[in-house]
Amino acid sequence: MRTNELERLKLIISEVENLAIRANNKRILNILKRDRGELKNIIPDELLDSRGYPTLEWLQFLENYEPSDELPLLTVVRDILPKGWYMAEWGYVLHRKYRGIIKLELHTGGWSGNEEVIEAILSNMHFTHFKMQYVEWRAGGHYYFEIKC
Repeated sequence: MRTNELERLKLIISEVENLAIRANNKRILNILKRDRGELKNIIPDELLDSRGYPTLEWLQFLENYEPSDELPLLTVVRDILPKGWYMAEWGYVLHRKYRGIIKLELHTGGWSGNEEVIEAILSNMHFTHFKMQYVEWRAGGHYYFEIKC
């Protein structure tokens, strides 16, 4: 990108931020801050839209989430993830701790919104490689994870 185009883009972003400040639009301000890396663990107000599809903010939260003392991984998985999973009563299963491991099953039910959530989860190594690990996928939209306690 040329220097002129980059400067013009920075100016546009600055104008959008100023408008959001004047309108007291916290949603847009949080998106801008999150894109700059200033906010990583702000839970969006809405996780699913009226039709059951994940909001852009929910997907961005999952992609950028980093476990912290204020928002530990298990809290996200146990308390927040089911609220952002369409038909969680069927497709979200969190097993009791056994030998230091909690197992998580996510079943998409063929719902494209749940597939988007899975893509966001799999793009974040904190959900796939560290305390929580992605261990198995089965045809039909069945995903299995293990959380070390």
